[in-house]
Amino acid sequence: MKSNRAKIILVVALFVVAFGVYWFWGRSPDPLSSTGKFKYVCVATGKVFTFSRKDIPNVLPGENPDTHEYTLLPVDEREGKLYVIGRYAGLLDDPDYLAEVNKYVHAETLEVLNSPR
Repeated sequence: MKSNRAKIILVVALFVVAFGVYWFWGRSPDPLSSTGKFKYVCVATGKVFTFSRKDIPNVLPGENPDTHEYTLLPVDEREGKLYVIGRYAGLLDDPDYLAEVNKYVHAETLEVLNSPR
């Protein structure tokens, strides 16, 4: 009886250790940033800002460090172009948020433009 109980405890302990090893080393990197840096664009000026994880804005739209206006949205890079992350597209059309100041993000494609529209 004691040997069966010891075997069960050993098997459970091995599963716990295996899970711990996987959790610590086996997880995939952060899907948003493998470098730990996050890019945001000011929709009013077109300027791109890079923040570390500890410095990213707490609210969106985020505060532009230069103008202190709340005009920053997170972007990702695809095929050499920057795009606002889709879940924030509604802020671009909303008159209470960014509709009046957005000059650098195409509202339909979410592409960050090089010059004002």
